[in-house]
Amino acid sequence: MKKSMKKFVQDTQDGYDAVSHEYAERFKDEMDDKPFDRDCLDRLAREVGALGPICDLGCGPGQIARYLYRQRVKTLGVDLSTKMVEEAQKLNPEIHFHQGDMLSLPDEDNSWGGIAAFYSILHIPREQVVDALREMYRVLKPVADGKSQSLSRPVSEHPIQQDVEPASAHTPHRLYLFCITQPENHAGEVHPAGFAQWLGHLQ
Repeated sequence: MKKSMKKFVQDTQDGYDAVSHEYAERFKDEMDDKPFDRDCLDRLAREVGALGPICDLGCGPGQIARYLYRQRVKTLGVDLSTKMVEEAQKLNPEIHFHQGDMLSLPDEDNSWGGIAAFYSILHIPREQVVDALREMYRVLKPVADGKSQSLSRPVSEHPIQQDVEPASAHTPHRLYLFCITQPENHAGEVHPAGFAQWLGHLQ
């Protein structure tokens, strides 16, 4: 299983490395035509922008990080593809980008205020999603005063919101999961990662 997962990760990285320049040219300015995604990011910035850097996880050419940066939010980008990281850094020299696997991030515990993982979790095999969410939980900052962190993954123009509330005073994290599938389908994944669950719709 470990060998097949390692091959899966390598194949994904190689695939994006191979198309990194073409992908960057196609998607580098996509936020200009995505008002819904901009609204999601504006909400994320309001919720957690003062808590610490927001990571554009699975950043591609860095268009999400660039939008957040332009909203005066401290941000960074992480991508599995080293070639994609190079494209992102070239397009956005004022933002830090580095290579990383969301199943085993190189970043320290409690180091990010929030995560924007647009169109990224879908690359993770379903049986590994809990591990990915645990990594995201690990790097998010817990906040003693009840404020919480956010993870956004819009994959549809009309998604359902899964708003995951703190499980206790010791785990003050919130997960905003915008997804194409019914949010209740993910309950078995977000709870083991450390999040408690509340379901609702984006207002």
